[in-house]
Amino acid sequence: MPDIRARRRTFRIGDIEENMSSSDLLDIPAIDALLERFRSRQQVQEDLASTTTEFAVDQPNVLCPEALQSMGVRLRMVADRMASDLSATLRSQMSCVVADFSLVRMRSVVDRLSDRCCVIELGVKELGLPAFLSIGTKTAGSIIDRLVGGTGECEALERDLTAIEQRVVGDVVNPVIEAYQSVMSGVAQLTMAWRQFIGSKEQMHAFPPTELFLAANFETKVEGGLEWSFEFLLPIADLTKAIERSASIPVQPVEVAQDQRQGLKRVLCDVVVGSSVEIGKADVSLRDVANLAPGDIIVLDSKPGQLLEFKIGGKPKYSGTLGRCDENMGFKVAKQLSDKAAQQSNKGSGG
Repeated sequence: MPDIRARRRTFRIGDIEENMSSSDLLDIPAIDALLERFRSRQQVQEDLASTTTEFAVDQPNVLCPEALQSMGVRLRMVADRMASDLSATLRSQMSCVVADFSLVRMRSVVDRLSDRCCVIELGVKELGLPAFLSIGTKTAGSIIDRLVGGTGECEALERDLTAIEQRVVGDVVNPVIEAYQSVMSGVAQLTMAWRQFIGSKEQMHAFPPTELFLAANFETKVEGGLEWSFEFLLPIADLTKAIERSASIPVQPVEVAQDQRQGLKRVLCDVVVGSSVEIGKADVSLRDVANLAPGDIIVLDSKPGQLLEFKIGGKPKYSGTLGRCDENMGFKVAKQLSDKAAQQSNKGSGG
């Protein structure tokens, strides 16, 4: 190939001719060095622009401060509801708090995930995009170990969950989903349904990276010293107006108190109480007691076929009859005793 620098070339600029010799040409290595400097500087600018953009988009001003404050109150209600529902499900004392909440893009959510993750995709009928419930891999392992009879103390999972393990995790997170959906009905009616279980970071790249989510982190303490973490991600593109409207109607203390009472009721419903059936009474002297022997019959004050009392915590609550249920004795409820009847019964029995 001929050396282009050894040739004379003629250029016409308007009516002017300029003859350029090899001494007028730029040196090729110098051009390459200049281009390399340009590329390096451009890369630095792109990196800086990306960082700046990240800061700008992860805290967008799409919600007014009042709306964010209102959502904070509702998220705390979700935490209270979660604690009571999980306590009832696991029959164990639990507490739950909102660690933090913010507006983030999907790419930021994905960036902080490890290669192995535990994320549940939730279809939301009323929205065009799904919601997500992210569970720490250590939390998932602890849930599985706890529900199969272990202590819950285990390392983070580094493998895919089996179908049975996914169902076990589902038994625990379903109350979490229901609590979130119920409390958020004050903002918008949302119908959430389990769509799929996502076990790797790579799968999360399938979702729009710039989509905006309300991310709420819940920290749960379980009886026995266990700590579980849940992150709920709700797409808000179609909810901003509803959230703004809900902020104009502050969450009333009565509403919070009612939700707490409902939570307490759900916990109390699983408390085990003692109960008994009294079939009759008899006055027996110490002489008779001292002389009791096998085969002796003690005459009770109740009549055959008479309604007996079913007592809860030592107090008469129902009346009914004894019978047989398979190989055990059973009690058939006939009616509920009124407070007045229960008090009379207690007086008659010396209670």
